[in-house]
Amino acid sequence: MIRDRVTVSAIFIIHGMVSGTLATRIPFIQERVHADIGGLGIALLAPSAGAVVVMPFAGALYRRMGARSFTGLAMAMWAAALAPPALATNLVVLCGLLAVYGVAAGLSDIAINAQGAAVEQAVGRPIMPGLHGLWYVGALLASGAGALAVGQDIDGRVHLGGMAVVLLAALWPIWRRLPLPVTDRLPDEPASRRLSWPTRAILGIGLLGFCAVFADATSTNLSVVYMVKVMGANPALAAVTFTIYSCALAGARILGNGVVRRMGAVNAVRAGSVIATIGGIVLVVSRTPVLGIGGFVLLGIGIAVTLPVVFASVGAPGPHAGAAVARVATLTYGAGLAAPAAIGGLAQVTSMPLSFVLVVLAVAAAFFLAPQMNRYQEMTRNQEVLAKERQSDEMPAERPEP
Repeated sequence: MIRDRVTVSAIFIIHGMVSGTLATRIPFIQERVHADIGGLGIALLAPSAGAVVVMPFAGALYRRMGARSFTGLAMAMWAAALAPPALATNLVVLCGLLAVYGVAAGLSDIAINAQGAAVEQAVGRPIMPGLHGLWYVGALLASGAGALAVGQDIDGRVHLGGMAVVLLAALWPIWRRLPLPVTDRLPDEPASRRLSWPTRAILGIGLLGFCAVFADATSTNLSVVYMVKVMGANPALAAVTFTIYSCALAGARILGNGVVRRMGAVNAVRAGSVIATIGGIVLVVSRTPVLGIGGFVLLGIGIAVTLPVVFASVGAPGPHAGAAVARVATLTYGAGLAAPAAIGGLAQVTSMPLSFVLVVLAVAAAFFLAPQMNRYQEMTRNQEVLAKERQSDEMPAERPEP
């Protein structure tokens, strides 16, 4: 269990390092393709679009390959996809390359969360919040290295290509130590099912994940703009706000293992919902930079454990979590697409503070959706029992010996 936990932790760190590395080179890529801010915004939607498109097919691929092979393929694609965006020469090519990057992001996200859920189940105590916290550690480490590369005036193509090679090399020994492969079929679906669309059983818990990602995507994409335009912060302080938010989210996730263990998943999500709602209200009603930073910190702390325990919950009823994780991820990645569009559209019609009311509603809804985790696990356990009883009834009775 110690070896498996260390191995899965390393996978989460490397996954975060890919994202953190690319983030530092967005200005280089923007300049290379001669894109304005609007064109760049369209290009940055391409990864989420690519991920959402591939999600329904991911469960079948996971089932066919097994967890270990699927994880190796998905993570190799993820690391390799880091280099091509720096080679784009126009906006159309960039959108295509970032869509491929998103496909790799979606597949690898399913892989690492399915692996993490399986290891958590074997360990017998919560570890998923800490694993997601390690993802942020990897992202921050890579962004720091990227900042040094930019400071040394290293060409973006060399930087991204070199990091892709380094991460691919680091993945090889880690992949060989992953837990043994497992097949993947949910007890409530026939083996012939090919697409992992969200089912009625998973809709409630998927919406819980959607709410958390909606708030996180809004904070990630719009916190700097919000601090400048609404809170009156200078650009430097606004940029620091995003770093503070990320650190608060990462720290709360690393400490979240103990919180979930003591409070239980449902109570931990509900407590976080209250904290995040307070943070969202502070952002809507206040107009000073200090309170703005405090609001984003509360928001990050409040949503920290929600997505990790959602993935852990869909992986808990039995070891075959790939298709379930794919279904939840389809909804959560949809939030990554919906949040900037919904917040931006409402802000255009009304104002940015009023648009952040949507964030308040999303994190408040998590309080009422939290029990869906228990309902999903209970429903899945009942389906497993019924499936075993049906299989037992269908077995031919043994003929008595003469």
